[in-house]
Amino acid sequence: HPNKAPDKNKTRNYKMGWKNIQRKSKIRSKSLPPRQQHGRILCIKIQESERMKKLIYVAAKFEDKEKVLEIYKKLKTAGHEISYDWTKHKPIKPYEKNQTLAKDYTKNELEGIRKSDIFIYLSSEKGTTLKMEVGAAIMSSKLTEKPIIYAVGKFNDKSPWLFNENVKRKNTIEEVIQEIK
Repeated sequence: HPNKAPDKNKTRNYKMGWKNIQRKSKIRSKSLPPRQQHGRILCIKIQESERMKKLIYVAAKFEDKEKVLEIYKKLKTAGHEISYDWTKHKPIKPYEKNQTLAKDYTKNELEGIRKSDIFIYLSSEKGTTLKMEVGAAIMSSKLTEKPIIYAVGKFNDKSPWLFNENVKRKNTIEEVIQEIK
């Protein structure tokens, strides 16, 4: 409680701890009392660690979901999270016979793209839905400045959309993982 008089021993230990934190962090604020400064440093450290962890959406052909699951493992090992895991979807072609699931899947995928910090497109010569996901990511990036978009693989130059200033083209997923560390 802010108005309660602190215990003398706790205050001394707290101040000694604060001096150590001040020395290590080199953050000093004369306008805040030590207890509030301590909270500020904790907040800064939490924000820094949260900045390192990214929400990532990986777009690929449904037939490549095993490859995507391997990429998920690499991304999670690097400390990132997946914004939406579409690999759990069941096959729904023909779409006209599975309209409810198709609507649910697209709603969830769009939300996953919208909230992602990074969008990775595993380029493919074929596929329709995959290219729509790239378009959604580019529009989101234009409007909100996120996600950062990567087009990966040998087909990363087969559409003028992949030359958009918001798209980074890479040859391998390892290049992307190295860049986002």
